[in-house]
Amino acid sequence: TSNFDIVCLQELPIGNGIHVLNGYRAHWTSILPTMYDPRSQETSVRSAILVRSHLASSSYSQIPINSLDLTGLTIRLDDLTIAIFSVYNPCSSDETVLLLSHTIHSSPLPD
Repeated sequence: TSNFDIVCLQELPIGNGIHVLNGYRAHWTSILPTMYDPRSQETSVRSAILVRSHLASSSYSQIPINSLDLTGLTIRLDDLTIAIFSVYNPCSSDETVLLLSHTIHSSPLPD
């Protein structure tokens, strides 16, 4: 993973296994869905983004999204801002894809 600065993850063992991401803390910053509440036993997170810790935290910001299945961030590179999303879409529904489309088309990206 030393060749990558951003990794998008789906179907994490979170809730009963958030500690899996804790093992990467020395080299990665975990971006979890904005709705994630670590105090909730019922929370099932199925998307996350890892950002390599050598990237300045001022160069990226989380996009607020009302879903546990969609995590987004913007990263600024010189004169370019890029939106990156980690998407978990269950086979039985297009709800997350529809939310992603709505997020992309209706929300201004953070500066």
